[in-house]
Order: sequence, then C-alpha cells, then structure tokens
Amino acid sequence: MIIDKGMLVRFVATVIVVGAVGYFTMYTLWPPQPVSRLEPPDTTIPVGGTPAQTEGDYFAEHRMERDRERSARLELLKNMMNNPHLDAAARATAQMEIINASTRREQEKQIERLIMAQGFADAVVVFGEGNAVAVVRAASLTEGEALTIAETVCNISGLHLRNVRVRFRK
Repeated sequence: MIIDKGMLVRFVATVIVVGAVGYFTMYTLWPPQPVSRLEPPDTTIPVGGTPAQTEGDYFAEHRMERDRERSARLELLKNMMNNPHLDAAARATAQMEIINASTRREQEKQIERLIMAQGFADAVVVFGEGNAVAVVRAASLTEGEALTIAETVCNISGLHLRNVRVRFRK
C-alpha cells in the first residue's frame, strides 16, 4: 500500500485542527464549574411575608414561565405535526420532540419532589440542551448538599455531573 505523504500531512493537520476547535468550543461555551464555586444569586425578600407567601415568589414565577414557554413550543410542534404540507419525516420529528418534552416535564417534577424530600422548602429544575439547572430554596448550600442535589438530577435525567448546575435562593 502506497501512502501519499502530502495526503497524510493534510489528514493529520485536519485532525489536529478539528480537535483544537472542539476542545476550544467545549471549554469556552460550557466551562466546567465545580460545585465548590457555587455562589448565591443576589436576592431580597420583601418585609411582611415568608418567601413562599410573597407575591413575587421566584419559584412559582419560574415554574409558570417554564410552563408558558413549554406550552408555546408544544403548540408549535402540534401545528407542525398537523401540517399536511410537511413531509412525514418532519412530522415524525415533531412528534418525537413532543414526547421528549413530556418526558422532560415529568423528570423535572420528579426531581423537584426528590429535592424537597431531602429537606429543602422548594426547588425548581429546568432542562436545557444537554444540561440542567436546579435552584433550591435555602439560605446556603454546603458542597455535600449541592453534590447530592446534582447526583439526584443526574440519576433521573441521565445527564453527566458536569452538565448540572445547582443554585440556591433565599
């Protein structure tokens, strides 16, 4: 077998460039954030009520916003599924996305219940593309608590630990 040196050099250079671009992209778009570097967001609780009773409850508002966005997306997907001008593959893709959204919704609810069963007053979980964010109602979180919450998310969702962020709000 004859190997052309020029072709081999171009192949190796291409592999190196693709690897470097992939490495750069992975660590600039999704930088690893260890659990020990978690910081609370700036929050204030209005005087005259507990966090669960205040009008601007972060957790309730976040759940409502998540549900509104999901409903709008599901409506769009249902319209795509029922569109006779789209081919069968596009309609099948829309149907799979509807099923995936339903699965994610159930996973979010299950994870939120499991986090609250760990002793936290409230929790909200939101999935993104290949990642998840869990926000719990707490004055602070220890590294162990954050790790337990992240592992709960990983066990239910199948995500890798590095793709799960844990935050807390008072």
